[in-house]
Amino acid sequence: MRVHVHVRGIEPSPELLAFVQRRAQFALGRFNGYIHSVSVRLWENPKPPAQRGCDVRITCNFHTPLVVRAQEDSLSAAVIHALDRAERAVSLQWRSLRPSSRGGFSFGD
Repeated sequence: MRVHVHVRGIEPSPELLAFVQRRAQFALGRFNGYIHSVSVRLWENPKPPAQRGCDVRITCNFHTPLVVRAQEDSLSAAVIHALDRAERAVSLQWRSLRPSSRGGFSFGD
């Protein structure tokens, strides 16, 4: 699984970039064979009230890419929130596509 980090409006520290990589691997690593790529975009809106955000775009084995956005007061909180939501979304998609234990395919049971 490739994780690409893009930044807009801020100068990220190496620690922040490493945190994003670690958090993405932690949240999405179990879907490694299912996910093709993960793109994380960090951004900051300097106008009051200052908001920081994280957009996550995941390309998987299904047709439409997943896109998740989170806005928080800090970048680390936005990263955690966005990747947690992305993990839940991928998990739901993955469960709906895998074969059920009763034979056939599961459709969100």
